[in-house]
Amino acid sequence: MASVVVLLTSYNHGKFIEASIQSVLDQTFTDWEMIIVDDCSEDDSWEKICRFQDKRIRAVRNPVRMGPERAFRVMDELATAEFAAIFHSDDLWRPEKLAVQVEYLRSHPETGAVFTAVDVIDETGESRPADVQDTYSNCFTTENRTRYEWLNTFFYHGNALCHPSVLIRRRLYRECGLFLDGIAQGPDLCKWIRLCRTQEIHILPEKLTRYRVLSCEANTSAGTPENQNRSYLELMFIYRPYFSLGMDDLVRVFPQTEKYVTQQGAEPRFAAARVFLEEGSTDSLRLLALEVLFDLLNDPETAARLQTLYGYGFPQYVEETKRANIFHLFDHLADASLMRNQAVLYWRGNTFVPERSVTLPYCLSADGRFTLDARIDAEQVDALRLDLCQWHSAAAKIISFQCDGQEYRDRLENNAQWSGGVDVFTCLRPQYGLFFDEPRRVGVVHLEAYLTQNLQLALEQWNAFAPDGDVDAIHWQREERDRPQENERPRPEAAPEKKRKWPWQKN
Repeated sequence: MASVVVLLTSYNHGKFIEASIQSVLDQTFTDWEMIIVDDCSEDDSWEKICRFQDKRIRAVRNPVRMGPERAFRVMDELATAEFAAIFHSDDLWRPEKLAVQVEYLRSHPETGAVFTAVDVIDETGESRPADVQDTYSNCFTTENRTRYEWLNTFFYHGNALCHPSVLIRRRLYRECGLFLDGIAQGPDLCKWIRLCRTQEIHILPEKLTRYRVLSCEANTSAGTPENQNRSYLELMFIYRPYFSLGMDDLVRVFPQTEKYVTQQGAEPRFAAARVFLEEGSTDSLRLLALEVLFDLLNDPETAARLQTLYGYGFPQYVEETKRANIFHLFDHLADASLMRNQAVLYWRGNTFVPERSVTLPYCLSADGRFTLDARIDAEQVDALRLDLCQWHSAAAKIISFQCDGQEYRDRLENNAQWSGGVDVFTCLRPQYGLFFDEPRRVGVVHLEAYLTQNLQLALEQWNAFAPDGDVDAIHWQREERDRPQENERPRPEAAPEKKRKWPWQKN
């Protein structure tokens, strides 16, 4: 019986899969078996898989597309190993990865899973330049925490762990309920939340996993509009395990819930719902909180308990549903204080991490304008990152971005599309970056901006920002600056005197 089962999920990565399999064959730790599950690839992936004749490799091909979670059920049926390593068909491992991880888990029985630091690579296998800043730049750069701290991080900041870097005790898939269907966009985050309810985890500092980012938003986790639409629905299912925490655990995850512990007792599901409703970063989490509260009120025994403990019942609940405005109906009539939004400002020494950030709540005016001021008092800052909101898409226009009174608006970088002076984002966290020429101290940051999810509103009402120059030329310059050298194409000829006609005028 092998000590480690390597589960390799395959779908349409014929260009990379041979290198991925070879990186397992090259491991210095050799007591492993590999199960490859090809999810009915339409390219030559299956043919390339079948070329490998190593007796430790077993390959299964689904007759139709069945989703990535089917592979985990196949692993459960076929494998008997003590540990499981998860691998994707476009990623790579360093030769010593399994050896280091197995040794760690064997010497730390209290730890359920061990991860590694990550080297983000491009399609050619080269490490991406340090100055590239997007969704993947610092996603997996983080520090070790207790399982309670991890649950707090997952709630406020989302995923920060790399799935293909994990080595986990295989029995935990059953014990922690990690076999899930229906989660396409965030199955790894869903697993880590369920795992950390009972298990400690650890991240090794060595970059033993090479995570490949594909061009043209081809990764499953890419921020396309379709993926973001699905992501926001999935959050309601992913975060449900928080409502199964006991009160002692909940207080360790969210210290602010200690106020819900009374002399008569406590109701942890109510306390968790308050956190989700009042501090949840997306409407999905607030909707989940209202659903839980609805269920609690419709259980007679629990409803009586909520009334005794917190004086909470039907009148309070219907008042909250009136204010929630989950579906953003009639925003122009809503009290601005009820429109809960938040931005997160990060500062960087070497990396952007949650420990170097400040969360800033704000209210939007009727036309989408808002102002933020943040004091960070940080030494040796070489970059700032502004996660403008937690919406799945947004149109934004920066009016002013100042650091200690100095204006930097024109130096902000982002990966948005550009339309008539408006930045149009389709990613989970619309994001701006400011990179200083050399490290400096930053005390106070001031932001004025417009923000909306209605592009037509942006183009019609933010009329002070109609462009002065040739919009097509400016847009081309931005595209050309961001395009990798190997993908350059000749610029099409354009009449220099032609300018786009915009249906609004500047103030």
